[in-house]
Amino acid sequence: MRTFCRVAAAAALSLVLIVQRPAQSAPDPFEINAILSLTGPTAFGGVQEQRGLVALEAAVNKAGGIKGRPVHFHIYDDQGSPQVAVQLATPLIAQHVAVIIGPVIVANCRAVGPLVTAGPVVYCTSPGAPVELGNGYMFASSTANADNFRTSIRYFRERGLKNIALLTPTDSTGQEGERVILATIALPENRGETIVASEHFAPADLSVAAQIARIKQSNPQVLISWTSGASLVTVLRAASDGGLDVPVETNGGNMSFAQMDQVKDFIPAAGLFFPGPLFLAPPGSIPRGPTRAAIDRFIQAMHDAGADPVVPHLYTYDPAAIVVDAFRQLGTNATAEQLRAYLSKLHGYYGANGQYDFRDGSQRGLGSNAVLMVRWMPERRAFVGVSRPGGEPLP
Repeated sequence: MRTFCRVAAAAALSLVLIVQRPAQSAPDPFEINAILSLTGPTAFGGVQEQRGLVALEAAVNKAGGIKGRPVHFHIYDDQGSPQVAVQLATPLIAQHVAVIIGPVIVANCRAVGPLVTAGPVVYCTSPGAPVELGNGYMFASSTANADNFRTSIRYFRERGLKNIALLTPTDSTGQEGERVILATIALPENRGETIVASEHFAPADLSVAAQIARIKQSNPQVLISWTSGASLVTVLRAASDGGLDVPVETNGGNMSFAQMDQVKDFIPAAGLFFPGPLFLAPPGSIPRGPTRAAIDRFIQAMHDAGADPVVPHLYTYDPAAIVVDAFRQLGTNATAEQLRAYLSKLHGYYGANGQYDFRDGSQRGLGSNAVLMVRWMPERRAFVGVSRPGGEPLP
């Protein structure tokens, strides 16, 4: 009996020790900061970019995170304001974080840029970001406006459309877009392409009817309006009301289903076009290989997150995926200087936007071979690639 009691007591003590032994804690999440526009005039794009980060976070953590640590994107809302973007970036800079994903728009990237001459890396998610070639801590998502317009002008040129009208906003995005369009038209390859009208408007204007009337008198064959959000609704409504039915090209940031719902009553019969990424290429045009595999991973990640993939998702997804891969290589204690040096030499990285090579000093790693022309097809509710990469029209 005494033996039984001793055994029972020992068993009870073992049970107590097991219960009292602290459970092994899970590793702390590794936070990567992002500044996006979740409210304000550019929220339509910023919210989509947020979904791109959420989808990537889930995919990365499903694959084991970074060296066993889960990743978490801590997202701040700059409300579409350059001043707020600076207010949010300043304490992060003081904390010596290695990287910030965002901001979303050109003006906010320009506001933050002068603050990061010694870091952190700022991976602006606007393709029009004012990067300093071959230097600096600012990198830019997707393809440069120069590559976008070189692709689109080639597409229109080879379709025999030579007379181009511009209707651009007076904000940073519009000014940068107009500057690059004019430089692209001046290239020898575009001899014969002509700007027949150039009109401007303030982003807050509720009507551009007068500008459309003057443009119509110039007999354009194409209208380029490098704007986004509510301004695009204003432009397309005025063109529809004014009887200007020509192909319209606009900013790739508009390539979301929510934005297309806003303009559905004003889509020109001649087509609404965008320079777009490779994941929108026609089926079978991207052969099996690393790029196709990266595109498939992106599409699957968005579907797993409950979203049909659109271009603004990719503006954050690829840059954040590149940053995650960098931390996997360098370790989570990597400094801003180490991260910048790593990205500046990165090549042979395959993302959903194509094969990246940062060694050209572009601070974005992509060129015109990562751009194709895309048309919104209302009857199919789909963005459809209508050119090969670089702009050659499909048969």
